[in-house]
Amino acid sequence: EEDESESESEEEDAKGFTDDNAKWLKPKKKQDEKKKQLLSSDDEEDDDDELIGSDDDDEDSDDELLEVERQAALLDTEMEAEKEEAEEEMRRTISQQTSIYHLPTVEELEEADADRVVPPTELKSRIDDILEVLADFKSRREEGRSRSEYVAQLSSDMSELFGYLPELVEYFLSMFGPSETLEFLEASDKPRPLVVRVNTLKAR
Repeated sequence: EEDESESESEEEDAKGFTDDNAKWLKPKKKQDEKKKQLLSSDDEEDDDDELIGSDDDDEDSDDELLEVERQAALLDTEMEAEKEEAEEEMRRTISQQTSIYHLPTVEELEEADADRVVPPTELKSRIDDILEVLADFKSRREEGRSRSEYVAQLSSDMSELFGYLPELVEYFLSMFGPSETLEFLEASDKPRPLVVRVNTLKAR
């Protein structure tokens, strides 16, 4: 009998607890599932917050990129406009410097100026054109026209513009040259500064 009791106790130890309160010692599945759900919901909320934060960062970066792109586009358009203006100005300058100037003849001047007074702006423009031709006479002179004809027309326009005698202007041209003569006449045409002198012996 003792052997049987010992064998039964060994079987009970191998099987585990067999009393009525064994259910209390087992972990409840429902509580474990609730805990898992709570933990998983917390993890999902954290993931959602991270996703929302990343979306905000992406939107901010997109806004910054869009602003930078707008500024870059404005700079590109401004540079293209400046480049076009520079090219157009260069073409205009080249055409002006390489074009052949037509010196009007005496008959053409008489016909054009017969019924009107030549404005000073037209005289000044013609003087500048003749000076440019004289500076590069070989490439810009008109065929069949001599240098003396250009100088004679320049002298006539200068005398009419500044109110000098033609003989005096011709003397200035022979002494200074075309460009220096124009600078001298323009400087002489400017009003002199007003100066007041005081006799210090009589004034106190």
